[in-house]
Amino acid sequence: MIMKKSTPLQTGSSPSKEGHGGKRHCSDVSISVTEGEELEDSTHEQRWHLQNLLGENQGTQMYLASRADSNTKGEPDYLVKLGSRDGRIYTEQNFYQRVAQPDKVSAWLKGQGLSPDTVGILHIEAFGIHNDMRFLVLERPGRSLQALLAENHSRLSPSKVLAIGSQLLQTLRFVHEQGYAHANLQPSAMYLHRDDPDRVLLADFSLACRFSPSGQHVSYQPGQRQSHIGPTAFCSVDAHRGAVVSRRGDLFMLAYCLLAWMGGHLPWASGAHLLQTQPQLNAESVMLSKLQYEGTAAGLVRDVMGEQHNPERAVMLDFLMVVFTLLYDEVPDYSKLLQILSSPSQRGIGDSSPRRATPAVGDNPSPPSTRPSMSTAQFSTNCILIVSVHKYIVGLTSPSTAPHSHFNLICISLFAGGKRRGRRRKL
Repeated sequence: MIMKKSTPLQTGSSPSKEGHGGKRHCSDVSISVTEGEELEDSTHEQRWHLQNLLGENQGTQMYLASRADSNTKGEPDYLVKLGSRDGRIYTEQNFYQRVAQPDKVSAWLKGQGLSPDTVGILHIEAFGIHNDMRFLVLERPGRSLQALLAENHSRLSPSKVLAIGSQLLQTLRFVHEQGYAHANLQPSAMYLHRDDPDRVLLADFSLACRFSPSGQHVSYQPGQRQSHIGPTAFCSVDAHRGAVVSRRGDLFMLAYCLLAWMGGHLPWASGAHLLQTQPQLNAESVMLSKLQYEGTAAGLVRDVMGEQHNPERAVMLDFLMVVFTLLYDEVPDYSKLLQILSSPSQRGIGDSSPRRATPAVGDNPSPPSTRPSMSTAQFSTNCILIVSVHKYIVGLTSPSTAPHSHFNLICISLFAGGKRRGRRRKL
């Protein structure tokens, strides 16, 4: 690996509040490189030959690449990611230099008594500046989870979901113990290992933020970052509100991902939305829907996975019940969460194909609901009331010292749609 521990970050103006995940806007610049061009990394020890352009997203481009001095004619072994010098790619490079140094990962694994492949982070080989653009050279992974989900109608088998979840949780545990949150968990940021498809690698640390910059957890401050930053379908309510994403935020995102892969959709996002084949979701509406469900893990699991009781449904309920009660600055019980995800065979979960859950939004119409309906006018009125009450509550209570329970109870009451039938909602 070419990356040196002592190599300083390339000079240039740093995005504001980088260490605390401050407000940041990716520069919309034209990336003027072409296939066949060569880039020289910051060590001046290696040149990288750009081959196929894989795609462009949010001001960055991704190319397949090879070492310029390579004599092999096979498939290229690297990815090159280019973007604005002071944009999100700056954050990603900074994360790799501070957190994902190979010796740092190895030392942590040794201290935990874990095998070398426990932490799955896409390795960086080199970085540099080219024509005032920053670039990263990464190992070439296998397929993305996004591609895998697209082939399976946005769903995976329960055993596969739990295996992936366990690996991601171990990787997040390492990242969190370095004082960072990933803050961008979604299928397009997760890859299967090129040589071992049973291993999952976490990538795209372009939104990574430090929730503990000096060994002390930051306070909960909505509006400190850009609101609704991250994948709309999966980001936490903390991210919707513009607070620095903490360990809690990452675990909320992981929970939403696992649940979506089990059921093929989320109440606020159809399978097509999750696969990014539909227009972008409305972030405000999605946030309100998430708040509605945060007071009832059982309701969320039911509305995604159906009424039928089965082992995987019980696993997801157990996992969500732990995550939904986390405080903003709380250290999660990773061992307990891993235990929940790591025993599928003991719960009777095999390698069967995904069960068909309740139809997703946009699928064939579902049977009429037994719940009282709510008119469009009533829904709109309730949304206005929720926003008003939310502003009032945030001024009185600190989400860093309590879950979102106060606000959740109001959401549940307003959206219940009519009289309850003598049944109390439970976590």
